[in-house]
Amino acid sequence: MPARPGGGKCPPGLQRSRTATAPGRIGRMATVTVPTIEQSYLEVDWRSKTEVLARLIDFHDVRYGLIFGCTKAQVDELTEALLARGYSADKLHGDM
Repeated sequence: MPARPGGGKCPPGLQRSRTATAPGRIGRMATVTVPTIEQSYLEVDWRSKTEVLARLIDFHDVRYGLIFGCTKAQVDELTEALLARGYSADKLHGDM
């Protein structure tokens, strides 16, 4: 995985884990699903991630969603990018 400018890269074991201390594939996280909630993921190159996300939000008319990042810097960067594009966005870091 190429390094991200200013954000480093996801540690190998963290890319598909629930938390850094409880590794496991993302696909195994949701053991209970609700029919009214749609879950999906899309792997894209980090350079186009914000543009792809903005297009998906607009195309699917997304009103609410959760977006996970590997680092605080990545979450901060994405939040600022979404706000700059006029989207309502906030961030929540896992070490609160």
